[in-house]
Amino acid sequence: AYTDDSDDAVDLADKISQDIKGVRIVLTAQQQQSLTRQRQRKNAHQTLSQAFQSRDVAQLAAAYPFLSYTTTALERQRIECARAFIQAYKASDDPAFLVAYQTLRQDPEPDFFILSMDQQQRAVRILKHDEVLSQFRQALTSRSPWRIVRAYDFVLDSSIQVTTIEREQLVLARLLTEALRTGDYNQILAADTVLQQSPHSTFFVLTPEERERFAFASEQKKAALIFRAALQSKRPTEIVAAYTPLLDIGNVLSQEE
Repeated sequence: AYTDDSDDAVDLADKISQDIKGVRIVLTAQQQQSLTRQRQRKNAHQTLSQAFQSRDVAQLAAAYPFLSYTTTALERQRIECARAFIQAYKASDDPAFLVAYQTLRQDPEPDFFILSMDQQQRAVRILKHDEVLSQFRQALTSRSPWRIVRAYDFVLDSSIQVTTIEREQLVLARLLTEALRTGDYNQILAADTVLQQSPHSTFFVLTPEERERFAFASEQKKAALIFRAALQSKRPTEIVAAYTPLLDIGNVLSQEE
């Protein structure tokens, strides 16, 4: 077995040392070195065999030190892909993890690798993140506050890929849509004030009707200021003259006014 460089030599050497009592078997230094190499090779083959039988990505990655003992290019490729995946999984780099995950799925057998539940969930989360981020950015290009609000997903709340500017635009979009949805005079005015003071004042594209509602609220605000100044005078004639039907719409005036 030793002469044929067979793995059997390792088993036979172990058996000789264990089973034969009272007899000392002496191996030369060359034989010892050869047996060490044969033992390493045997262990490598066993590890590789178990890893490929399990198809577990972590076991395949752990077999990387025995890469030189693989027999086919596909086996080497699978071990290298598994190792890259596990390295990316242990890191906090989601883009690198996604690339490694997609590389696994490019195997001739897309379902060859078996992943843990946590690994699968992380891949799904990142894939969803990228999908909703793409949809959100497409909505931003439309500049419609309604589309922006609808396209946003809570998955992006902790995303470092969403820029500060994008988050500011989202906040404004939510403010505008909520004001328009409720139709409340004070909310519309507050939203318009915030928008005009923002660096994104010209970002949003509103419909003619929406622009008219903001313009109308602005007119009401001016009319209310004039009317309240007249109330301060306490002169009935000035109060009546300052009044306009614009103030009849919505909750512009208090009951006392």
